[in-house]
Amino acid sequence: MVERELGQVYYFSEEEVELVFKRMTEGYQVKSCAVEVYGRCLEIPEAANGVAKISFRELCQGNTSAADYLAICKQFHSICITRIPIFRGTSMREEARRFVTLIDILYDNRVKLVAHIEAPLKDLFRLNEGNKNVDVDIRDANGSLFTGEEEIFAVDRTISRLYEMESLSWWSR
Repeated sequence: MVERELGQVYYFSEEEVELVFKRMTEGYQVKSCAVEVYGRCLEIPEAANGVAKISFRELCQGNTSAADYLAICKQFHSICITRIPIFRGTSMREEARRFVTLIDILYDNRVKLVAHIEAPLKDLFRLNEGNKNVDVDIRDANGSLFTGEEEIFAVDRTISRLYEMESLSWWSR
């Protein structure tokens, strides 16, 4: 496992995640691979040394499920995810639910996460008006991503876990 020398693990640039991935896989041949789940394959575009790099789209916008995420955790100790969007409006409800499930499974399996995220964690599940973030979050009943109390709790838990997963204590385990 690579010693963590960087002061952060969440970035606003895909290039920064690429640099971290290269450091984590230095000296190993990076290649694509597939994780098989129930007879179908989830393609991992880049992997080496127990580290996978994959986009949010490939992880959460297709026909993926908890079984796929568990299989990834069995094969990799660290994962770099690129292009995690801001979850706004109801159009991304399914992707947001998959992301919540993904983070729960990565957390429960103590997988290290490096990510390219389009917004600070506190703004990840926010509505947006034009270029200005408004002070409306997932608890707003009009057009929010989630509606039930359980889903609101799940999103709060996800944000809390993401904060914990960037801590030095998490990375030193």
